[in-house]
Amino acid sequence: MKLETGKPHQIETAILTDGNMRVSVLNYGAITQGWWYKDHPLILGFEDPNEYLADTRYLGAIVGRVANRISGAKFDLEGASFELNANEGKNTLHGGDDGLSKQFWDLRQFVQNEVFLNYVSRDGEAGFPGEISFEVRICLQGPRLVYSITAQPDRPTPISIAQHNYYTLVPQKP
Repeated sequence: MKLETGKPHQIETAILTDGNMRVSVLNYGAITQGWWYKDHPLILGFEDPNEYLADTRYLGAIVGRVANRISGAKFDLEGASFELNANEGKNTLHGGDDGLSKQFWDLRQFVQNEVFLNYVSRDGEAGFPGEISFEVRICLQGPRLVYSITAQPDRPTPISIAQHNYYTLVPQKP
């Protein structure tokens, strides 16, 4: 993980609650660390937020600038070629080593069931062209967890964002 010099980087946590539901969201990677019904986990996650710093499975993260793989870690756009970080063999996976899942986002929480995360990806970050302002709104509405993601680019650039939770599919005993 590369950290920008002089910029504070501390993992912050927001807790969302609504009835019997509880969600924990981190500013690092805009990660959904946990989602619980009463005390039953609905997603996989690390108890210690610092474990996400070395996670390679993207547990609960917002991934991108481009989710999935970019073959050969390069692409052409409007007559220009762009070379990216190859972090999965010869390919770029989920935005590369400097993708959205590896960034510290600004986190704001105004009410108990909703959080906003903002991140500005600079032109050339991870090899991608253009500056993009991202906003993620996560809202716990009873049994529903709603993600709203917006991206405002300053010029043409590929964008494909995904929320990367791993859900627990094993029934839990009440």
